[in-house]
Amino acid sequence: MLTSRKKSGCFARLLLMVERQCRCLTWPFFQGLASICLSSARISSLRRLGAFSSCFSLCFYRDLNPLYNVEADKAYKDKYYSELLPLVKKHSKLLPWGEKLTGESLQFFSPIVLWSKPESNKEVDEAIYLAFQDYIMAWTRIIGAATSETDIDAICRNKVAHHRYLTWRASKDPGRPVLRRLLGEDRCEHYIHEFLFNGLHDLGTSSFTEYFPEYRCEDGTVNTARSIIGKSYSERPWNDTGTFIHRSG
Repeated sequence: MLTSRKKSGCFARLLLMVERQCRCLTWPFFQGLASICLSSARISSLRRLGAFSSCFSLCFYRDLNPLYNVEADKAYKDKYYSELLPLVKKHSKLLPWGEKLTGESLQFFSPIVLWSKPESNKEVDEAIYLAFQDYIMAWTRIIGAATSETDIDAICRNKVAHHRYLTWRASKDPGRPVLRRLLGEDRCEHYIHEFLFNGLHDLGTSSFTEYFPEYRCEDGTVNTARSIIGKSYSERPWNDTGTFIHRSG
């Protein structure tokens, strides 16, 4: 009999097959991560929902991540997120905000993100699965009402935005240490570049430091620090209306 976590993994793998057929569309995009890690990104207006876990602790997030800055583009934010804000209130009681999240990471999260580091038990596992169900249903409703993008300029902008995200995650993915221990260096990097963030080599050619010049060292290499802007968020940085309230510390 499948546990809630294994069910989430099965759903995520099925979704990955669907996602790979949606390369040039502007509808919201769903990502599932389960067990070790499972993710993907394509040409759409929203990107991902996920979870991460290890044998030592449970860390997970659920989201429909924005392709564009939700604070700068209110129409985009209202279109995709306003009606989904109740999901946060529904699930945050058993899945409260986790430990500090770096300021750089927030650019890829939406106001409905669930980020938590709960104790793993039957009640929490069930809560994670129920959150997975709600977020995947939200995503399927959005894509069910969506239409394909036909404007060439818009498609190109989407590709650049997706490639920027893939470039960030391929370099900064928090699951890399676990994958390296499990798979070894070579297989870990292959898994990250060719599976988790498939499309990195197809959607664009810009480098990490071209997208994120603040990470460029004097010798041209990439600064490997987890965060360089000096901000972290130990509490949810959005209020109940989805407005970013800039609390850090």
